[in-house]
Amino acid sequence: VRVPLFSGEDASASHTVTLFKTSEPLWSTWTIAPNYVGFVGFEGDDGMTYTAPLHKSTSRKHRVEFLGDSITAGYCNLCDLSDQRQTQPRPLTAPLGAAAGDSVMEESFELSWANLVCEALGASCHTAAWSGMGMAENCCGGDTLMSDVYQRTLATVPSYQDPHGTIPSNYWDFSMWVPDAVVINLGTNDQLSSRSGLTPLYNSTYLELVLTAAQAYGRDTTFFLACGPMDESYCDPVDWVINKARDAGVQAVFLDQTGFECGCCGHPSSASDKAIAAATSEVIADYMGWDITPS
Repeated sequence: VRVPLFSGEDASASHTVTLFKTSEPLWSTWTIAPNYVGFVGFEGDDGMTYTAPLHKSTSRKHRVEFLGDSITAGYCNLCDLSDQRQTQPRPLTAPLGAAAGDSVMEESFELSWANLVCEALGASCHTAAWSGMGMAENCCGGDTLMSDVYQRTLATVPSYQDPHGTIPSNYWDFSMWVPDAVVINLGTNDQLSSRSGLTPLYNSTYLELVLTAAQAYGRDTTFFLACGPMDESYCDPVDWVINKARDAGVQAVFLDQTGFECGCCGHPSSASDKAIAAATSEVIADYMGWDITPS
């Protein structure tokens, strides 16, 4: 597929092109199957040349990694921006558990709190977020969890023998991109308020994920573990994980994201995302000793 990006640019000048994926897949099911976009390259007029950026960007001083669910992805956050909502019919294969009208077509990761934090901190960021997925159990079915996806290079390449695994060549090499800070918000879809028996598994899965990542990243990486804004039932378990991680020598900080309005399909709106981003940026910048970039 060839997608026109722009035309009429000054051919004698150099231009920087950034590709930004702002939505989740148009379709997704709880039985994970290959579903990803591959970038082949740029095409242009005769004589066009391009230079890929250096592997380690020098334009941004900090690195932040995000791991989350629909809250982080920005699911349905365009509901308060009528001029930006798309009018296409809801796909038949929209995320399971979504009510009529709740669509990935009404989401913008560009306006999500995670991306806004990234911009406010002037950081290079990596985000893994999938609506409906949990740490130890998903909201609405399926065996593959966000804690499984975190280990993958391509999220939708599974092992057909093990829904929690992937093919050997698809396991992510954590040494390839080491963040200064890791921000995790997972627990809403685990629904611990109605699945109290799941708490021990949630705790152990979460702690193992943090300890494994900390071992790969090193002692200089700080983990910000969040709770809220859609559910507060996992706040105490997150606090437990933080204390255990600290006992193991990991820098772990509680990130309070409770109390923000969730008026878009039960999720944060773009306005709420902006407010969450402001509060989150302040916490991270204060702890890490970073500056916040004026918007």
